[in-house]
Amino acid sequence: MLRMRIFALLILSTTFLTPLHPQVISGKGSRALWIWRDRAEVAPKNAFTYFRKEVFLRRIPKDATLHFAADSNAHLWVNGHILQRKMTRYFEASIRTMVLDPAPYLHTGWNTITVLHHSWGPIITFQRSASVHAGLYLRSSWVNSDASWKVLPAPEFASGSDQILGVTGDSRIRYPEVIDGALAEEHMGSPAFDDSKWQQAVVVEDGPWPATPEDVETEPQNETSILPKRIIAAGTLHMNGPLARRAIDIAGTISKADYTPDQRISVAAGKLVTGGEVTVSGKRGESKYIMVDFDEPVHGFPELTLSASHAGTVIDLGYGELPFSQYTGRAFVRSDGWMDPECVVAASGKTIKVLTISLVVIGKGRMTLATRLVKPLRWMR
Repeated sequence: MLRMRIFALLILSTTFLTPLHPQVISGKGSRALWIWRDRAEVAPKNAFTYFRKEVFLRRIPKDATLHFAADSNAHLWVNGHILQRKMTRYFEASIRTMVLDPAPYLHTGWNTITVLHHSWGPIITFQRSASVHAGLYLRSSWVNSDASWKVLPAPEFASGSDQILGVTGDSRIRYPEVIDGALAEEHMGSPAFDDSKWQQAVVVEDGPWPATPEDVETEPQNETSILPKRIIAAGTLHMNGPLARRAIDIAGTISKADYTPDQRISVAAGKLVTGGEVTVSGKRGESKYIMVDFDEPVHGFPELTLSASHAGTVIDLGYGELPFSQYTGRAFVRSDGWMDPECVVAASGKTIKVLTISLVVIGKGRMTLATRLVKPLRWMR
């Protein structure tokens, strides 16, 4: 039985350049405040926002600990190094802070803190209450969240509140994420990055959270990277009709497609197992797929490194939780690489999460990719 568990995450690399302009220093004199991007939409559905702050350090603090919280979720980078990928589950009225150590990534001079915030909106899910107000909170001896932070709605993330329903009709947190890499801002982890056109953060005076949250009682996650153990199948995907325009409908299109395994592509994709790169080529309108198996029950984030020679390439990541339905016995995965990305069911017993990559190439093009799974060593959140 195939067993794997993953979540999707897009990683952007950063390059450190020379500072272009000074920034306001936030430090010991300021008090940590809850902040948000504006006062118009206080709890938008499926909204991604960047928060950014530059701080000048004459010396590395003896205690550089960050106490970090976000409603609903967030990734946090320090000088371009990912420090936190998700938040612990919480109820707004008693939200707690993650305790993080940024010291290995700090240096004297200008340092940059970058946050990608994800607002879910008023959705109730497992061990989380519905969001009344989106917000961000960061407290430390050397930087605090306040109105001096800069904010920008993440331009690469398409807006949309469509949700994939669960088997009982619950909406939960299943937003299709549509990312346009051509719109992504680069080098945000560098002091040279120009955020002069970004807006100032606004302070939330009457939010639903504690003004000074307590620390979460568990230790933060530690991570290790694992590579795929094998290639299940790879080949050409034959769509029975045009690719769906709405992201939420793409999974249905893929599940109804015909899969033709190609041994040459499977052999080439084997480089992913050893951490290598694979180049996938196609003609106008062709779709290629690769299904990989991490061969162990894990909770983690797939890290996909991509470079394309032609604009307009569409990448779909799909996964299933079980190889077959526990209710009907219907197969969700086949040896030719077919899978049903809509097979979310109540899981009990052994589980499967399989990563499928389907490429739709507009015009002649080539794409190089590499993938691995970032596995938290402590993941019960």
